[in-house]
Amino acid sequence: MAYINNIFGLRVVLRKKEQIMKFNIRISCGISFVLATVMFSGTASAREFETQAEWENNRECYLSRRVPATVKYDTMGELVSPSTNGWEGNPYKNGSRVVLKQRDPVYKTTVEVIEPQHHTLVKVKCR
Repeated sequence: MAYINNIFGLRVVLRKKEQIMKFNIRISCGISFVLATVMFSGTASAREFETQAEWENNRECYLSRRVPATVKYDTMGELVSPSTNGWEGNPYKNGSRVVLKQRDPVYKTTVEVIEPQHHTLVKVKCR
C-alpha cells in the first residue's frame, strides 16, 4: 500500500498506479473547476447603472509669453576719479595765460539685473 497527501492535507491510501493517476486527474479537474467558477462569477454579477450628470468644461487655457530681463544701468555706478579744480598754464612765465579749469568726475557704468528673463502664463479663452 502507498500513502499520499493531497493539497488539503488528507492522507489517502492508494493501491495501484492507475488509482494515483485517476486521483491526480480528479484533483486537477476540481481545482480548475473552482478557478473557472471564481474567474467567471465576477462578470455574471456585473450591473449597469445609468446616471444623469451635467457636463462642465473645467479646462483652463494659457498662453506662454516671454518676458525680457529688466536691467538697471547706473551711469554713476563706480567712481574712477573725483571732480577736481586746477590751474592750467605757467604762472611764472611772463605774459602767459593761466586758466582755472574744473574737471568733471569720471564714473564706470554698472549693470544690475532687477528681474531675469523668464516665461509667464497668461490666461486666455479656450477655443
